[in-house]
Amino acid sequence: EENLDRSDDVLSFPEKCPSCGHETEIRNTGTADFLFCSNNNCPAKLLDKLVHFCSRDAMNIEGLSEQTIQKFINKGWLKTFDDIYRLSEHKNEIINMEGFGQRSYQKLIEAIDKSRNIEFSNFIYALGIDQVGKGGAKRLAKHFNNDIKAFLKAIDEQYDFTIIEDYGQITSDSILYYFDDPFNYTTVLRLLE
Repeated sequence: EENLDRSDDVLSFPEKCPSCGHETEIRNTGTADFLFCSNNNCPAKLLDKLVHFCSRDAMNIEGLSEQTIQKFINKGWLKTFDDIYRLSEHKNEIINMEGFGQRSYQKLIEAIDKSRNIEFSNFIYALGIDQVGKGGAKRLAKHFNNDIKAFLKAIDEQYDFTIIEDYGQITSDSILYYFDDPFNYTTVLRLLE
């Protein structure tokens, strides 16, 4: 039990994630305390990441609604962002799914292909890096002149992002922390192929 807001109410937090059963933990994000699942492979986390990635302000992939993404996760087709770009490998299965058909499948593939030419700021925002919202992603893109290679070089050199307008140490650390994870870094490289 924790009393995080110093009121008389004491909240009881679940010790296990309701989605995957792994232990939970309370983390401070710099602005507030949040309850997190400690499992990086939690299906609920994956769903949230993929929904954000496909959203209009991110990669803008129409046809990949939360329900569709959940169906594709359940089928084992979506485990990472770059799996979206291999959904055509499941063409026949998708066409035969309830709510789909040839036309829906074609529209989905066209939306996925269209997202390959998204702006740098949308791409960075789509990754869901803690502390980097839409505005922060735009400032990052402007700072690196929309050059993803220059940005990745800065990551490799452990760049101090605090020189960017409105970027503090927490945001700078969050970007480096995201890319320090080999899974995230290689996923981004695969997305850029």
